[in-house]
Amino acid sequence: MVRLTPEQADEYEELGFVVIDAPWAPQLTEECLAATALLQSAATPEEVAEIDTIGNHWRLKPITPGSYWSAVDHSLPYLSIITHPEVVEIGQQLAGDDNVWVRNAGLNELAPGRGIFWHHDGGDDTVEFMHYPQGATKENGCLRVIPGSHKGPTVARTAAEALEQGTTEYDELLQEIRTAEGVAKPTLRDGPEDVAMPGEVFVEVRPDQLLVRSTRIFHATMFNRTPE
Repeated sequence: MVRLTPEQADEYEELGFVVIDAPWAPQLTEECLAATALLQSAATPEEVAEIDTIGNHWRLKPITPGSYWSAVDHSLPYLSIITHPEVVEIGQQLAGDDNVWVRNAGLNELAPGRGIFWHHDGGDDTVEFMHYPQGATKENGCLRVIPGSHKGPTVARTAAEALEQGTTEYDELLQEIRTAEGVAKPTLRDGPEDVAMPGEVFVEVRPDQLLVRSTRIFHATMFNRTPE
């Protein structure tokens, strides 16, 4: 089994993310791309938009209107990655042997002309594995993160909890910057990039790499300036 090296584990703990070599054979990434291409060819962006009410898809129809999932998310190639023994081993290393829940969060197609605003993922701190079969670059919408921002108050799961707990220092700083620059909160659909945040870094990842990150890290994406 493969586990993070002590240096990689320390980097994850300190920064909230680490990029490692993918532990599976390159053929599996090619199979993911083939499965995606097959389903993408079955619908146009216009047909997808009619039932994609959350703006998570571009050419992959969600299983039901408003769903994060499409048929490709639970296809054999993608399931083979999320249940890969060495991926599970890293999850056990970081989350504990008695706290491993395997869930495919759904393939997010960052469509041309789209970006994702700054946010935390809701809930307690968990480990998230992000694989980009085509690679992630600044040009096509790679992740933007603030290293170390995973250390802080538990992020609220609901609007009621958010009112009770208040916001984090990063949410407050974000609002201050948006207000100073006269920028409204962007949406998934209209982009472009959200405002620049102090200390942010761009996480560019190759197809043969795997991003391991805390769900509590403050993150956004670049704007997808490519036609794909």
